[in-house]
Amino acid sequence: MDLDTKVINKACSGKLIRSCEEDKASNVQIDSRLAGRDSVFFALKGSTNDGSDYVSQAVDKGARIVVIDSASEEKVLRGLGDRHANVISVRDSAQALMDLAGYCYSRLSIRTAGISGSCGKTTTKELTAAILEKMGPTCKNPGNYNSTTGLPLAMLMAQPGSMYGVFEIVIYHIGEMDRMVEALKPQSSLLTAIGPAHLGNFKDLETVAEEKTRLFAPGQSAFAYDGIAFKKKVLSSCPDINFYGLGDIYDIQDRGLDGWSFSYQGVRIRLSLIGRHCLADAVGAIRLAQNMGASLEAIKTGLESVKAINGRSRVIWTKDSCLIDDTYNANLSSFMPILGFVQDLPYCGRKVAALGSMSELGAATENLHIELGKRLSRTSLDQYYLYGEAMKSAYEMLQKAHKSAYWSTEIENVKDAMMDRRKKGDLLLVKGSRVMKMERLIEAMEAV
Repeated sequence: MDLDTKVINKACSGKLIRSCEEDKASNVQIDSRLAGRDSVFFALKGSTNDGSDYVSQAVDKGARIVVIDSASEEKVLRGLGDRHANVISVRDSAQALMDLAGYCYSRLSIRTAGISGSCGKTTTKELTAAILEKMGPTCKNPGNYNSTTGLPLAMLMAQPGSMYGVFEIVIYHIGEMDRMVEALKPQSSLLTAIGPAHLGNFKDLETVAEEKTRLFAPGQSAFAYDGIAFKKKVLSSCPDINFYGLGDIYDIQDRGLDGWSFSYQGVRIRLSLIGRHCLADAVGAIRLAQNMGASLEAIKTGLESVKAINGRSRVIWTKDSCLIDDTYNANLSSFMPILGFVQDLPYCGRKVAALGSMSELGAATENLHIELGKRLSRTSLDQYYLYGEAMKSAYEMLQKAHKSAYWSTEIENVKDAMMDRRKKGDLLLVKGSRVMKMERLIEAMEAV
């Protein structure tokens, strides 16, 4: 990516309010600590920090192009003093970042898919990318670069010569899907699920459905899971949508903690990911990748190359137990599939779950944790450990059902209780929202 002040100014619809001779950039940063001589720094305003307060730091690190909100012009220019920098003023630096990403990405002519959903989107993205990588150079979101800030940064990482792009999209507010789809302009799209995830800034689940289905744009090849909630809404948003599900594959063999094997269009495939939910994600990836031109050979070799990543249903064997690390995130839609897998799994030892609170649910927090507790009460694990203030409601439901459960708002208390009661051969599922940092329990158990 080669950028200069003129290109950035045009793409961002900005105004150059200060200039210097050095105006080349090859990367974009929003963290002043990561800025360097070839960086353009976007001064974004977040919930706790204002990027305009760090412009001088970015310039001192070597950045020679900065993009700022027009409202902060006076403060930034005063803070820069006699430092040499090209300063571009825009109405909204966050939107300017999105606009620049869209401009640069559109010049690469990459066949692109956008994936969203309340759960399963990251696994589906990784599986789809693994297949397409067998066909040619493929770009995707690294890590959790999937928001209105992360997606444009991921798009700007795309390299010339890339043939395929697979990007997951997360929304937290009304209108964000429109902005990201407009920038990415995917030729294909896939929606995994509609459920109560990131619900805090939405009025209700119907509003979530309304926003999620805005992923679909005219002219796209669109896909959705056939068991998706709000199916009528999905169909009204995209009458030509293609539904996918386990009916697309056959001769399915559940290999327990070793994953699955199944057949698709005459090809036998082994998948190392556990749980029926991951199997459904694999089918979505197959359908999406095949629509983008993937061969059956690429589908087989791509899927068979995928291993579970940290925090996403990863199986870990210790010297005397088995751990399932599903700590990356959690919501009501994602809790039950993995719990169902653990419950139904043939296993000779005890089955234990350590579960952390669900976050970003707003006013629905208590009711959704009560509902989680009711659903947990219908499972038949040997022991439940619950962590987080919001999990008290779920704990009370387990108590009413006479389940063996422990609850605390302190992670050390939960860890100590687990250690005191652990038995050789235990199968332990650990899951919770990202903010709960449940991986601390995985680390403690691995260290034993």
